[in-house]
Amino acid sequence: MSTLLERAKKVAEHKGMSMAQFQEKIGVSISHFYNTDKLSLKTKRAVSEVFPDINADWLETGEGFMTNNDKLQEEGKFYKVPLLPVAAQGGTPNNFEYQIKQHDCEMMISPIENISMAITVTGDSMSPEYPSGSKVLVQKINEKAFIEWGNTYVLDTVNGAIIKNVFQAKGDDTKIICRSVNPNFADFSVDVSDIRGWYRVRCCITIK
Repeated sequence: MSTLLERAKKVAEHKGMSMAQFQEKIGVSISHFYNTDKLSLKTKRAVSEVFPDINADWLETGEGFMTNNDKLQEEGKFYKVPLLPVAAQGGTPNNFEYQIKQHDCEMMISPIENISMAITVTGDSMSPEYPSGSKVLVQKINEKAFIEWGNTYVLDTVNGAIIKNVFQAKGDDTKIICRSVNPNFADFSVDVSDIRGWYRVRCCITIK
């Protein structure tokens, strides 16, 4: 039977992260898994929220499958979602939902339900967490009700799709700050009025 630390390292490797990055992402200290052999309920919930494709029960016990994709494949549970055409990710007069209706979209299998669509990641600004060519599964949110600042969103803007970690702009409610995972890319601001839709990234599928 593997240890909790060994399983955590396997998850970090699967996500293309160092252990420090993985632990920081779920809100624990960078030495957390080195100092415990039990997964607390709080940490388990954080893993499920930040990495919905990871089977938190497996991380806790080592039983079953590491990813929910493998778990659902075993159980025969899948959800089909439309893949937004790359051509629709540039600046267009219409929003994502209209573009999906207009195109004969390829369908993708999602390991989680309540997904609005899948979107292909282009460029290296969100690497290594979201490498170029990977697919992110996103869920549309009501941004007027609640925004989880600091999380990753795909924004449907008048200038095209933007996938970034989103933060509040200090002292200016008319703008947001978009931040890349890759430190070689600078932050930039976006006018809230230019955003037609907010989509929370729920899962990333990478083919290696």
